[in-house]
Amino acid sequence: MPFQAAAHSFGKLYTLPVPVWMYLYGAAAALALSFLMIVYFVGAPARARRNFQTLRLPSACNVLRTPLLLRALQLLSIALLLLSIASGLIGSANSYANFNMTFFWIVVLLGYTYWCALFGNSYDLLNPWRAIIGALQRLAPNAFTGCRSYPPWLGYYPAVLLYMALVWMELFGNVHPLTLSVMLVIYTIISLAGAWWWGEQAWFRYCDFLGVLFRVVGRIAPLHWAGDGFRLRQPFIGLLEEPCPRPSLLVFILFMLSSTAIDGMHETVFWVRLYWYDVVNLLKPLVGADPARTYRLFKMLYLAFQSLALLASPLAYLSVYIALLWLAKRLVGSQIPLRRLCLEFAYPLVPIAFVYNLTHYYTLALGQGPAILRLASDPFGYGWNLLGTGTRFASPMLLDAGNIWHTQVALILLGHIVSVYLAHLVALRLFSGARAATVSQLPVLILMMLYTTAGLWILSLPIQAGVWVPRS
Repeated sequence: MPFQAAAHSFGKLYTLPVPVWMYLYGAAAALALSFLMIVYFVGAPARARRNFQTLRLPSACNVLRTPLLLRALQLLSIALLLLSIASGLIGSANSYANFNMTFFWIVVLLGYTYWCALFGNSYDLLNPWRAIIGALQRLAPNAFTGCRSYPPWLGYYPAVLLYMALVWMELFGNVHPLTLSVMLVIYTIISLAGAWWWGEQAWFRYCDFLGVLFRVVGRIAPLHWAGDGFRLRQPFIGLLEEPCPRPSLLVFILFMLSSTAIDGMHETVFWVRLYWYDVVNLLKPLVGADPARTYRLFKMLYLAFQSLALLASPLAYLSVYIALLWLAKRLVGSQIPLRRLCLEFAYPLVPIAFVYNLTHYYTLALGQGPAILRLASDPFGYGWNLLGTGTRFASPMLLDAGNIWHTQVALILLGHIVSVYLAHLVALRLFSGARAATVSQLPVLILMMLYTTAGLWILSLPIQAGVWVPRS
């Protein structure tokens, strides 16, 4: 007889201490109470100004931006990019034994995002593709000045599309080390071609999705570079320094939100049944009911269904966002254009997008991230121990499911409270009088409650391993 199967990543099925609906109502109530406290204690329009106090750090800290150190770090970033490409091309096909998978997905996309949230964005200085172009410019000074002017109407949409392509590959592309290396080579070619066509400044400002991502998240950080030195400021206040410059950047921020929601939901029982029960039953009269004939077709359509949901997700978030801001505008009778309101309240959404990312992926970062020490000694999976760390973190770290859930609840609630606070400061700056600002925030509060309950509900959904097909 077989032993008992452990069909859960933690070795056991974790049951929530109380029903999910209690978490949802409790989080919404806590958010509403926080809103009332913010309205009561933060009522002076002077608090809504952008001239928040900062603390200049000693000039000795500026050594971190000396040309020699920056040049060394840029060379290191180029070397790590080349190592990531080489390890995927000639190294082990095992994703857990190859350097590039852990380095790119965990260290760069997760770890460096959290670094930027704490210490500010430094990616513009360390970007390996920008460093490569900088080296080429020393050989050909006019090579990347741009053949054409960057079209203003494009805005940040190239970054949005590239970001969508990356998330699609992560979720549905079955990426392995070789695939990742090919992706990095293709992105290198795209970056060189884009910088040559539109110029280095335009490409890395509007089109390089990693640069846009880290630049947005870096506004959260209490540490920032002020041009003449490092300064400390209140966390998250960097999001109020200026409004979102373009609608395309608002779409990028909303995709940061929606892509995490799709990632958290696309393998759940709810989502899989939504397609294999509801959608398939609608399509059966068109393609036939014989499962032996139609399974392959339905499986192909399942990928199209998932892809369409990912691509349409920021538009769904955008429609709700615009509708509620339109309602806020009508409630206070404001003459401010709706377009400007959408841009003014865009950056206060960033804390929500950040905590969604953190709650969904911090277990992956903690579980697999330390393995980079082992992989650095054996990047190709050949059994080397170059740095003497080849035996460190040989197996992933397992975390307690109960602690994970309560941490996720706390982080999501905290991110939404911060967003409510920032949105209230923006409202105080835009609308005349504290009463008008408070009334305008009621639809925004509804928006935050929707995001909070939806995020917790998605996290509570059971996971369906593999593609689930209903029995005939």
